[in-house]
Amino acid sequence: MTGQYLGMGGHRYAPRGRVLLVGDAAGLVDPLTGEGIHSALVSGQAAAAAILGAPYAMAEGYAHHLRPLQEVLAFSDRASRSFYREPARGFKVMRWPLLRNLVLKTYADGVGKTKLLATLARWAS
Repeated sequence: MTGQYLGMGGHRYAPRGRVLLVGDAAGLVDPLTGEGIHSALVSGQAAAAAILGAPYAMAEGYAHHLRPLQEVLAFSDRASRSFYREPARGFKVMRWPLLRNLVLKTYADGVGKTKLLATLARWAS
């Protein structure tokens, strides 16, 4: 049995033409957690909305719908680089109940991820 690399780097994915990649194919895996189901669902819905909304401008519509997810993944990419560079620091931060609860609630609920995670990044720096 062999493993496969997770598709990451989707925060830089720019759709072009008539092909819209979603989920792992677009690299929309969260680099910090390795989670990809949420991104697959969101990107699939965004692709469907773009196709149904304006088939002649699918790539632009998809990019617009995908932007909020890509902002979260861009933050997660920065956070994962910081965490994996100094894991002891990341584990130390997760021992603080307030930060741990905020991070877990954000990932569980998906409520205001971009704003909350940006605030945490500034606070943790």
